[in-house]
Amino acid sequence: GDRRIDRGGNDPPPGAARRQRQKTVKGVTTDMHVFLTGPVQIGKSTLITATLDQLQPERLGGFRTVSDAPAADGSRSVHLFRASEHPQDHICTSANRVGIRRPGLGIASFPAVFDAAGIGALDGAEDCDLILMDEIGRMERRADVYSARVLRLLDGGVPILGVVQKKADTPLANAVRSHPGVRLIEVSEENRDDLLPEILHTLRA
Repeated sequence: GDRRIDRGGNDPPPGAARRQRQKTVKGVTTDMHVFLTGPVQIGKSTLITATLDQLQPERLGGFRTVSDAPAADGSRSVHLFRASEHPQDHICTSANRVGIRRPGLGIASFPAVFDAAGIGALDGAEDCDLILMDEIGRMERRADVYSARVLRLLDGGVPILGVVQKKADTPLANAVRSHPGVRLIEVSEENRDDLLPEILHTLRA
């Protein structure tokens, strides 16, 4: 059931009860993280936005990846930003470009950028109320330091809301899907309008 702490009728930050409980419970025994998966443009980002609007975490950790507009050759650069940054403050540089999607050529990824900018975006995540990981995909395949950091956070006490690419077949993506603390939810046209309560319940539990 819903195990939120009663603080005079105000819900606690999403991670507060979890961090307290983790002092006495070792290991992950129930779903505490939510990762969405499904086809492109199916509504995952809309659900992420709706969840954040409902939870209103005071301290949001983690990251977002954002694709640029297509270049002349159709390629799209992907940049990584702190989740707490306002989109108007996003500045795209080589220092946060984690990869390039190239039509007909596949993806080019930059593991060193994940291991620098990605690690920076996750700095202090243990002290946040909620961690956003939007998204985990194919570009992280050789970003070993970054991947290890993500996995440590999955084992930690702060709830994570994330997206894992449906077609990503990397050690990190597979570890996220199979983690005992992750509730993996496949978003479809049929269920996308009904998933918000389940997501909120899991992250608040």
